[in-house]
Amino acid sequence: MENILRKTRIVIAEDHEVFRDGLLMALQRRSHIFEVVAEAATGYQTLEACKNEKPDILILDLHMPGDLNGFQVLQNIRRDGLLIKVMVLTADPQGADVIVSRLGADVCLAKSLSREEIMDHLEKLSESQINIKVSHRQSTTYNPETAGNSQVKTLSPKELAVLEAAARGKDTAAIAQELVIARGTLYVHLNSIYRKLGVNSLPQALSFAYRNNILPAPR
Repeated sequence: MENILRKTRIVIAEDHEVFRDGLLMALQRRSHIFEVVAEAATGYQTLEACKNEKPDILILDLHMPGDLNGFQVLQNIRRDGLLIKVMVLTADPQGADVIVSRLGADVCLAKSLSREEIMDHLEKLSESQINIKVSHRQSTTYNPETAGNSQVKTLSPKELAVLEAAARGKDTAAIAQELVIARGTLYVHLNSIYRKLGVNSLPQALSFAYRNNILPAPR
């Protein structure tokens, strides 16, 4: 009987307080199913919560402040063999299939979905019945083939170095410091990368880089 009545234990990793509170309220409305055991606003807090609380599911934002972003949190969870299902929430769902298939998330959803839609997916995930890997609304389909591999060859060594640093979870300040360039110069490189790869953001650029073997797949 205990196993039947056991609630699904949740860790929420989200640095935006208003959005996090919205998730918490939605989870509380389904308190017969879910129990929030920890909240985290940084990557390190997230890892600590996962190791200490051993939740069933982690709700993970990809873009958190500090030296450890959501991408690296996910990599660390899988590398350490933590048996946690991961629901990624992102404001930029393009390339989400890469996050799911290569980084090891169980499902990736757009933050633009309603709280109830997110809860429905979460409930399915808790029941191990989810078979939808990517769900997003009103987002342009991202097809890396349309960008063309020829564009990859036009990336400069400095632009490749920017991507490599970003893949290691460095924020813009840390990347600029590591490459010994001004922040303004870094943004020039980023805009050039986006233009050449036909993307609009750093997550999309990283997704493109993983797809096209510009960067090695995360392990």
